[in-house]
Amino acid sequence: MEKRESLQYVAEKLKKYGAEIYNYRGTEFIGIKNSNSDNHMALTFNDEEFCMEFTYQTARFAYGNEDDCVMHAEKYLTDKLCAVEIFLNGKPLFGGSREIIKEEIKSDREFANYYACGNEQIANNLLGFIKNGGVSVKILSWSGKHDQEFEILVEGEQTEIKKIK
Repeated sequence: MEKRESLQYVAEKLKKYGAEIYNYRGTEFIGIKNSNSDNHMALTFNDEEFCMEFTYQTARFAYGNEDDCVMHAEKYLTDKLCAVEIFLNGKPLFGGSREIIKEEIKSDREFANYYACGNEQIANNLLGFIKNGGVSVKILSWSGKHDQEFEILVEGEQTEIKKIK
């Protein structure tokens, strides 16, 4: 599909979630306003690719993969996926899309396992990073029902989750 056709196709597929086409200084994009929070969704269409953005997360798609984009966006809009962002000393460092977690995270190990999707090696690497200190986390869902924000405090070999929100 061409850029304009792709934009219209995706907007139509996401219309039931309130998707609208906006024009900002000659650039068209799709916006979906979130009535639950200030975490809205935007889909931008560039020459080579198009992107779905929600909070700190950006997913890029090649033209021809419009249905994949719609499916990914719907997973956020229906609270199946959330955005997880890891901060170092208050600055966003890295993150990704994860399945919604309905329980409150209570330990660094629990968070690392969740973030690593059960991959023990990645979880252990993340734990090693956390032990250096200065790490905080935001987990943001479309509905806001599953949002969590916390610092991981480090005191020697001990860590503690300090809930921020």
